[in-house]
Amino acid sequence: DRLAQVFSNLLTNASKFSPPEATIAMRACRSEEEVVIEVEDPGIGIEPSMLDRVFEVFVQGSKLPSTAHGGLGLGLAIVKSLVELHHGQVSVRSPGPGRGSTFRVQLRAVDDRIHSPPTDTGLRRITSSRKVLVVDDNVDAAELLAALLGNAGHEVMVAHDGPSAIALLDRFTPSVAVLDLGLPVMDGYELAAALRQRLEPSLVLIALSGYGQRDDRARTAAAGFRVHLAKPTDRRRILDAVESVPAADV
Repeated sequence: DRLAQVFSNLLTNASKFSPPEATIAMRACRSEEEVVIEVEDPGIGIEPSMLDRVFEVFVQGSKLPSTAHGGLGLGLAIVKSLVELHHGQVSVRSPGPGRGSTFRVQLRAVDDRIHSPPTDTGLRRITSSRKVLVVDDNVDAAELLAALLGNAGHEVMVAHDGPSAIALLDRFTPSVAVLDLGLPVMDGYELAAALRQRLEPSLVLIALSGYGQRDDRARTAAAGFRVHLAKPTDRRRILDAVESVPAADV
């Protein structure tokens, strides 16, 4: 369950950054319009200047707890992705280092006394699952993208370089390939050509690149990529790109 994963990740994060015997509080309240759930910990806290960045996968600097405690990992980034897929919001507040943190999730309330057909929850409804190959040498970025697509109902395999991606084709035939262009060993253009040789012409290629100028997009289009996404990429744009693949191409 997607919401169960949200709160599991928040509780895991709170435990990770709190003393062993600390008490972690979880509160919930509901109004007519929304449900609010908070997870509060007495842990190491966060610098005020970093509060807006804790949900990012890539955060540099010594002001975040990641540098001293092995990394925030993907838990909070996945939380943000899943909450936004429900049209909700997630935020964090902290008085500062050593003074704990409180994570707050806000979701639209649904009246369970009404037995009419459910309205749109904000979750994507796909008519068929896509088989998606994600190739990125940044492990965190690749795993986050895989988790996002997997939670949206797609079958995903991950590789971190071209040869590993090609080796996966013996047991996985993707309909969509999301490729970082700056891969080691063989870059995204070379990998795209290799995948085209081995798979059906209907394979949809999506480029991920740190560059998004007109010339960059023209080059990927000429190489057969259907979509060019510049990093950092909005999660919904990635889902839109993958789910825009016609059913006939799946």
